Amino acid sequence: MNQSDSKDMDALGQLLRTAGAPKEPDEVQTARVRASVQAHWQNRVAQQQRRTRLRYGLGGLSAVAAVAAVYFLAVVTPWQAPVVVPAEGGAMVTRLEGKVFLQLGTTPTSHVLSVGDEIPPGATIVSGAGERLAAKLSNGMSLRLDQASRLVYQDPRNLKLEQGAVYFSSATGGTTTGESITVHTSLGDVRDIGTQFEVRLDGEGLSVRVREGEIELSHGSGKAFANARTELRLGASGVVKRIMNLDAHDASWDWVSGIAPIPTFEGKNLGFFIDWYARERGFDMVFEDTAVAANHRLTEINGDFAGFSPDTLLEVVLPACGLEHERQGGKILIKEASGAHL
Repeated sequence: MNQSDSKDMDALGQLLRTAGAPKEPDEVQTARVRASVQAHWQNRVAQQQRRTRLRYGLGGLSAVAAVAAVYFLAVVTPWQAPVVVPAEGGAMVTRLEGKVFLQLGTTPTSHVLSVGDEIPPGATIVSGAGERLAAKLSNGMSLRLDQASRLVYQDPRNLKLEQGAVYFSSATGGTTTGESITVHTSLGDVRDIGTQFEVRLDGEGLSVRVREGEIELSHGSGKAFANARTELRLGASGVVKRIMNLDAHDASWDWVSGIAPIPTFEGKNLGFFIDWYARERGFDMVFEDTAVAANHRLTEINGDFAGFSPDTLLEVVLPACGLEHERQGGKILIKEASGAHL
């Protein structure tokens, strides 16, 4: 290492010490940080290349925030999200927890699904305890299957839930074909008139929770409608019970965000990330003031972060951009991190 390289590394160390350490990720991610950052930095020094991985549209970021963001992006970019292009009428697996099985037609044989596998019309998806799946439908919708569930994928507009729970969400930005989805169950059919809802069938009956938009429940005794923050419960008696004022950030939605497919953030900005996180977790994301928003919202983020949870990304991305957050009920307040400025 020459004298110039040594000075560069000393300067980087001084900046990081001034910035202060961000909140520690778990052990696995910490190990990735150390290994990836070391290799990334040594490669840059050897080639004498200064490739800035964090750019800022309004020029409001401090040098410390920029260095911290380079540090973060060097960690996560080794992960590459699969290219998801479902065949017409089919679906493609985008994320898995545990072993989820696929059965074709009426055949008793099944095979374990992998990320990138196609789910053809007529197939049955089966998950056991602790096993979950996320898939992208050819119409742009995101499907997420909870543990201990059995779902027959008839086509992108018709699915039969035989057991457990399934959740649907339109893609960020609403990039769907606009076609409604109907979930058929033994107790009734649920048709969406919106974009985020869960259908659950268990020993107590059928429940439908609407996080965003509106749904229509058709059953033997008639029809019932539910809009955002509402749950309908239907038992064998045919009586529908309505529960109001559900929180979009309630812990009962955690399984949904836990299996959420992570989008590619390459070329996106911090505002895109914050909007995506808000929709996945159900929180209102609020900047402390307009100056903080102006200084940071257009900060550019590059990289594919597949494999991380939304909450883990929030804990790392914001400090890397010189920000911190505070949860206040259903709101998350975003503000300048203490000591973020030199």
